[in-house]
Amino acid sequence: MNKHTDLRVIKTKKALNETLIKLLTIKNFSDITVNEICEKSLIHRTTFYKHFMDKFDLLQYTLSENTKCFFKLDLYDRLHKPFQSMEKAFIDKLNDVFDKQMDNNDTAFIDELIKHFIEVFSKDFKDNIDKVSTPTHLPQSLLPYIYGTNLAAIIHWSDSVQGGLDFEKLDEIFNEINIISLNETK
Repeated sequence: MNKHTDLRVIKTKKALNETLIKLLTIKNFSDITVNEICEKSLIHRTTFYKHFMDKFDLLQYTLSENTKCFFKLDLYDRLHKPFQSMEKAFIDKLNDVFDKQMDNNDTAFIDELIKHFIEVFSKDFKDNIDKVSTPTHLPQSLLPYIYGTNLAAIIHWSDSVQGGLDFEKLDEIFNEINIISLNETK
């Protein structure tokens, strides 16, 4: 049976995913162990390692599963309203996780989060490169890093702004520094 359709595999991955999300709302990612994830999800360690190399691999899977709706949104919205798009797609769902990990500045989690988005932005750019306008003097492979870094910078900066900013305002700021746009002809 195919691993993507085998009900046992689906249930196992779902249990591990949900357990990791719950743990991430109460503990730093760097303090969570595979043993703890297995114990709380009632999954044996051997089974865990049949599906994931380590907790970092599980985190990448969890991020992918919980953020894939973002990449189903309209390309224009993802490029020009990334914060509002993220809010629609996954921020509300993962808000407690992000709050806990960012408040405690868990660099292991933050590094994996950035790695995840760079990878998916890179794939997204490759899939849509014919639909976007970019400065021709810059290497195409650099653009997802610029895009992701700008998002990360605004997120980190907005944490320091007293009273915070709404997602619409963050998108306005992002568009002031964004060098990537949608081609006029779709």
